[in-house]
Amino acid sequence: MDATVPSSFGRAKEMLSLVGKEALPYVIAANKQDAANAMRPAEIKRAMGLPEGVQVIGTSAVLGDGCMDAVKALIETIVRRGSAKGAAGKD
Repeated sequence: MDATVPSSFGRAKEMLSLVGKEALPYVIAANKQDAANAMRPAEIKRAMGLPEGVQVIGTSAVLGDGCMDAVKALIETIVRRGSAKGAAGKD
């Protein structure tokens, strides 16, 4: 999502509701962190009212900053969710 355009947050929330917040693992990449007017990840999380476990990762596609962090966070989220589901199925 574009961290410089707070009006885009509504669209992001709409997309999350379409896929179901619990159905798919996700992280939010708050892009354009290199811009002076970019909202920081914590501000975006508050503004969107995201649950505690959702990670908002600051990124800058222009500089390449945070992009791998976002990918790694998504992979960790997928693995964690898969492990939790696997453990739940062993009862």
